[in-house]
Amino acid sequence: MSVDGGAARGAADVAAESAPRALLRRFLGSFWAPPLLAGGLLWCAFPPLDLGPLAALGWAVLLASMRVRRGHRAGRQGFVAGLVLFVPGLSWIAPLVTGGWLFTAAWCAGFEALFAWLLARLWLRDGRGGWILAAGPLHVLVDLVRTVALTGFPWLLTGYTGWHDPILLGGAGLFGVHGATLAIVLLGAGLAGVTVRWLDDAPGCLAALAPAAGTWALLAAYAGFAVPPAMQRGPAVALLQANVPQQLKEQILDAEGAETDMREWWARHVANWWGSHETLLAQVRAAEEPVDLVIWPETMVPPYPDRPTRDPRRSARLWRKLARMSGDAATLAGVLRSDDLWRSWNSVVLISPGGDVLGAQDKQHRTPGGEYIPLLDVLPFREQLARVLEEKAGFMPDLQAGEGTQILTLRYAGGEARVGVLICYESIFPEIAREMVQRGADFLVNASNYGWFEGTAEMDQALAMAVFRASELGVAVVLSSNNGHSVVIGPSGERLAAVTAQDGRMTDVAGFVIARVPLGGRATPFRVYGERPAWGVGILWLLIGVLPRLRKRRRRGRSDCWRPSQS
Repeated sequence: MSVDGGAARGAADVAAESAPRALLRRFLGSFWAPPLLAGGLLWCAFPPLDLGPLAALGWAVLLASMRVRRGHRAGRQGFVAGLVLFVPGLSWIAPLVTGGWLFTAAWCAGFEALFAWLLARLWLRDGRGGWILAAGPLHVLVDLVRTVALTGFPWLLTGYTGWHDPILLGGAGLFGVHGATLAIVLLGAGLAGVTVRWLDDAPGCLAALAPAAGTWALLAAYAGFAVPPAMQRGPAVALLQANVPQQLKEQILDAEGAETDMREWWARHVANWWGSHETLLAQVRAAEEPVDLVIWPETMVPPYPDRPTRDPRRSARLWRKLARMSGDAATLAGVLRSDDLWRSWNSVVLISPGGDVLGAQDKQHRTPGGEYIPLLDVLPFREQLARVLEEKAGFMPDLQAGEGTQILTLRYAGGEARVGVLICYESIFPEIAREMVQRGADFLVNASNYGWFEGTAEMDQALAMAVFRASELGVAVVLSSNNGHSVVIGPSGERLAAVTAQDGRMTDVAGFVIARVPLGGRATPFRVYGERPAWGVGILWLLIGVLPRLRKRRRRGRSDCWRPSQS
């Protein structure tokens, strides 16, 4: 009797112990719940919530489900998780173009589907090992493809969730943001491996964390033992953040050639536009701090009296006005410049204290949809599309692309500094910033106008990317924005100074900041090799997954061949 009772109690204990496992296995085996949860966790890891450590947990949930399901419909799961991440994560596009927001979210989610499909096809579907180690490099490769496909849109890469993490940010000098992505996805895969092995009562659960541990240790070693940057005292810059409403700015530009009855309205608002910056410059002078360079954000110089041209002599009055406003300091001004054919360029112009143009940088990588339409010349319905855009958006995006990188030389009382200028959207492409540093830029300036995205997380997401650019290349990065963030970032990604309101807000506020830009830095591996090592690692692991399947298919083909009998 007692034996039977003991057996019954033992069976009850086993059943009680297996209940959590059964519940977890059932959750991971479902199609919808894991990707919905994973996508939500990944979204929480980015601004506005900015809960970076949740990114690895999100990948753990998705990858564990894909493993439990042996890759069944993994591509669709990846797409669902991607939509949950990108639809709210890119919602700042919605006020501009709702259709463009949904298309962009689906486009980015498609790459998550591609990653999940490849991982399932090459490692999970046949139950092959190595999926834990393959997940990180394979996702890096898919991210790199997203960087270049259809002009590229590498927004919300997983690595950017680590912009507060001293290991992930400090190790960016090795592989850039892709190194942070590799570490986070490998950690998620390791946690997924531990979970799946625990569910299966398999030995060596913690061994699944070995690839992540090795990667994090490598990044930590680089962050901890790399030679500190050798810094010099650089120029003092004044950043003007006037917070001009974008809608008003567009109305003023649209009325630039208005009829006589609109000229009074136009002149009054242009004067207010100028006045908002003149007020900030008066406060700069009242601060009685030395200033070597005044920086205006992207396209924030008002028309005076007409839009400036690419011929410096024909816009001399405008340059002299800017020089007078800056006093003894040079001016870096964001303007729209045109030529005699009515073509326009988004430019940043360096002006001496005497009003001479010392150089200019035209935007090289234009924003798709906002500044030009990709593949417009080959679209069969381009005329109809142009009419729709004119009616809906009020303009046809047709800005010209810059011809290349121009390093601008700033001479000031303390010496000379070479400046590389990124214009808004260009800051998300590491290779553009890297080319400028390789060509001798002592520090980078990103001139932006985020007035289109008032009250959204877009500005915080852009700040995270700029922080990584500084740490990747080991140089200071200065952000100058119409409505935030306007900040000086040191060569290790640390924020040195920023425009901040009395209530602590840094975006959608007006203000200025004066700060010294540190010169120098360190020659990081990423500065030398760029994204090539990340491409190499990703392609290598893709080949590791593909080649065995090709050999197996070739052997199967030979075995199916007809052979004549031997007499």
